[in-house]
Amino acid sequence: MQNQHTELARLAQRYKVEIDQKRAEIEALVKKQKVLQDAIDLLDLEGSGIQDILFGDDIIVSQKYSGFTLKQAIIDILYNNTRAISRNDILESLKLGGFTSCSSNMGGDVSVALNKMKKANVVKQIKRGKNYRYMMKEVKNDDVTQAKALVN
Repeated sequence: MQNQHTELARLAQRYKVEIDQKRAEIEALVKKQKVLQDAIDLLDLEGSGIQDILFGDDIIVSQKYSGFTLKQAIIDILYNNTRAISRNDILESLKLGGFTSCSSNMGGDVSVALNKMKKANVVKQIKRGKNYRYMMKEVKNDDVTQAKALVN
C-alpha cells in the first residue's frame, strides 16, 4: 500500500511538472501571437496588405523598418504601443517589421539601444518582477519625429 502511495505521488508530481512546462510554452506562444496580431493591426491601420516573406526562421510581415536605424525603429515600436513592452517583444516587432542587421546578437543590440535611450530620457524603463518593460516618455506635441531626432 505504501509503495502504491509513493508511486502515485511521484506520478502526480511528474504530471504537475509537465503541466507547468506546457503552461510556460502556451504563455510564450500567446506572446508571439500577440506580437503578430499587433503587427497585423498596424498594417491594417496603414492600409497595407500582409506580405508573408520568409527570412530564415522568421516571418517578415512587412518592410516597415527597412531603412530605419535601430533606435528609430525602437522609437516607432514604443510610440505605437499603449503599454510598456519587453525587450523580447521589441525584438519580435523588429523582425516582423523587416528590420535587418549584420549583428549576430540583435537582442544585445536592442538592450544597449534601450539603455542609451533610457539615459537620454527618451524611454521609460519599468521593472516587472525580474524583467524590464519599456515605453515612450511623453512627447509634448505628440510628434514621433521629434522623438526620433532626440536619438539620432
